[in-house]
Amino acid sequence: MNEEINEMTEQVLPAEEDTVQQTEVFDEAAAAECEALIEALAEAKIKVALLLNGVSKEKLEEAAKIAAVFAATGLSPEDAAAKAVAEYPHLKLVSREVPRFAAQTSGSGDGFSAIRSIFAKR
Repeated sequence: MNEEINEMTEQVLPAEEDTVQQTEVFDEAAAAECEALIEALAEAKIKVALLLNGVSKEKLEEAAKIAAVFAATGLSPEDAAAKAVAEYPHLKLVSREVPRFAAQTSGSGDGFSAIRSIFAKR
């Protein structure tokens, strides 16, 4: 009976060599995936820090590349973002005052009174 169990075990379980090779392949794939996730996380941290430092959305990708260079020198993502914004001020969001125009609906003093009077006669 023990012989039957050993034979069945050998058929079901792979040899140790196979599991070691599979484990090595899995470890390499897992390490590559971890590296990719770490890079994505670092990029996300840099982008958040840039947005918090006032970088415009249109310039975010350009600023992220610049900050990534600073981060590669050993700076934290927050410090790299601050340095990028300090050295490249054109990346900052420029707030502009948008003029607001309003037309009055009644009265003779507005610019539309002449047009209303033309169409009112018809």
